[in-house]
Amino acid sequence: MSGITSALIQVRQAAPEFVERPIAVERRSKIRFPLDLRVRYQTLGRGYLFAGVGRVVDMSSTGVLIACQHEIMPGTRVDLKIEWPCAAGERIAPLFIAVGNVVRSDGFRFAIKMGRRSLTRRRAVVAIDRS
Repeated sequence: MSGITSALIQVRQAAPEFVERPIAVERRSKIRFPLDLRVRYQTLGRGYLFAGVGRVVDMSSTGVLIACQHEIMPGTRVDLKIEWPCAAGERIAPLFIAVGNVVRSDGFRFAIKMGRRSLTRRRAVVAIDRS
């Protein structure tokens, strides 16, 4: 055993918190932003059709990670309607609409690579006071 190998073994045994750990390699080319937004989703296509409500975990310009109440399989086409926050002074919240394919799923979370997407304004809901 070489002197360097012996020294590394001694360091690992004496101070395990200083042992070098492999660095996780980020495969995504886009930066993901953590979010906590309400999302409605609906599967599209034949078979395996359902709809539900979930939360956006994080999002980039091309993908979104959703925590949900259903287990959705990779390859499933999904329509998303994300309730975007209002800008300061605005009363009507925009709606982010996207359609994409599930590329990854682990339990009750799924990641979508978005294809078509748009940000639209919803109509204002006016409460009428009948008193």
